[in-house]
Amino acid sequence: MNRNWTKVTKTDEGEFNDVTWKCEDQPELEGTLTEIKTGIGRHSQTIYVVETEDGDTFNVWETAVLKTLLKKSREGDYIRIVYLGKKSGKAGSTYKDFDVFIATGVVKEEAKAEVIEKPEPKVEKKEEPKQEVAATSDNEEEEVPF
Repeated sequence: MNRNWTKVTKTDEGEFNDVTWKCEDQPELEGTLTEIKTGIGRHSQTIYVVETEDGDTFNVWETAVLKTLLKKSREGDYIRIVYLGKKSGKAGSTYKDFDVFIATGVVKEEAKAEVIEKPEPKVEKKEEPKQEVAATSDNEEEEVPF
């Protein structure tokens, strides 16, 4: 019997990790940023959890580059992370470089439903003030200038 095995690791918080994104094997990851986990492991790292349109979930471990690029992203954003390869830093050390894109104008299905079901605000019509009419001696009505 052949089986496919996936290693499962345990974080300090006792939660089991999903699959970690390996940028060298899959240089582009696109999906919804479903969760940002902070304080993970003994070095208190951050993990960005991305769910693809196929329903696969990947953990993306934060790097110095990703920390800067993902600073403006929020849970629920549709993002694309592109691995650009290893680069040489000013001090001669190497680091993994990335591009990050955040989709604009993307509305999740749940958010669309909320917008559709949201009632239109009622606009109250203001009644125009009635002008008072004074009776004259000839039983004619005259407008009072107020």
